[in-house]
Amino acid sequence: MDDILIKLDNIYKIFHNDSIIRSIVTLKGISIALKKGDVICITGSSGSGKTTLLNIIAGKLKPNAGRIEFITKQYTSYVNYKNDIAKVMTYIPQNPKDAIIPNVVVFDYLNNICSIDNEEFQKLTKAEKIEKIKSIFTQLQINNDRLNQNISNLSMGELQRVIFAIALIKDSKIIIFDEPTSYLNTELHQKVGEIINSIAKTKEKVIILTTHSRILSSCFENSIELYDGYFRRFGNNHLDVDNNSVDKIYNHNNRIGIPDNYFDDDNNEINLVKRGDDYFEIRR
Repeated sequence: MDDILIKLDNIYKIFHNDSIIRSIVTLKGISIALKKGDVICITGSSGSGKTTLLNIIAGKLKPNAGRIEFITKQYTSYVNYKNDIAKVMTYIPQNPKDAIIPNVVVFDYLNNICSIDNEEFQKLTKAEKIEKIKSIFTQLQINNDRLNQNISNLSMGELQRVIFAIALIKDSKIIIFDEPTSYLNTELHQKVGEIINSIAKTKEKVIILTTHSRILSSCFENSIELYDGYFRRFGNNHLDVDNNSVDKIYNHNNRIGIPDNYFDDDNNEINLVKRGDDYFEIRR
């Protein structure tokens, strides 16, 4: 158990629509434990909660209920978790334009981003940094001449590989990829999967990714589907997953099975009642 880096226990995320007092329960009691060297690939249709789950793990989105443990430390404050996880995590978003600094040279961009909380990279000379980046560019099939180009002039596929390179340069314990092949040709999906598996095992990283690509998801032993807020299907993987069933989540009173002391982001205590396919709030 000492190798466990992140543990989620009964995580819920609920989005509210105040205009019609209706709520969307995106995550419904997600529990999972991830240890050093684990890769988890999360699949599922658009809107199934994949990015929501990534953002909660990354400290970008507060869950409405549940517990998070990080390196055996339990958190009562999500702000404290957010600050701690940021020190050891690299987050690669689905849209490369959300990560880049426009109109800078590619090398300058990577040098600035990868020097943050990375003393090993900071100590390298400029020539050593260039050689390191070129080696990674070769793995990702990026022309080395792109290093001296304006990052805003790259194609979306090139941009996605450039920000992917950040994960290979930085020495983060936890790496999160949101759809890392969404702008890549299908022949690169297998290559990306091989690289992810390699860095997880050889450097004992925890890597969490989402994808719609069957080619990419087939690269991983631990591939789990998010469906209607639940983990629905996982094959021959060894991950510690508590897969709540619909019968366990809903009780005979037709109330969603969240803790009695559930509060929204403004500390308003609420109940949720399921009517048809919707959830309606009863505020106390």
